[in-house]
Amino acid sequence: INITQNDIFTNSLEFDRSCELLAERFDFTKRETKVFSLLMLGKENKEIAGELAVSLATAKRLIYGIYNKMGVSNRLEFSRKLYT
Repeated sequence: INITQNDIFTNSLEFDRSCELLAERFDFTKRETKVFSLLMLGKENKEIAGELAVSLATAKRLIYGIYNKMGVSNRLEFSRKLYT
């Protein structure tokens, strides 16, 4: 999956739909899809935990699950997979 720097989300509906399409491709759960969208917005682990009202450990577990499904191990690889 490659999204170029020119693929700018012009509104929240377009952003949400793009996240849904990518989530389908990677077979994310509903919760992982929400976390994925927060990662796409550049949220930090603590912010993700707060928005989901879960512990930091749970947020990290969800993020690790996303990374695992995408075949990456950190945010740099996550970004590269999406934007190169």
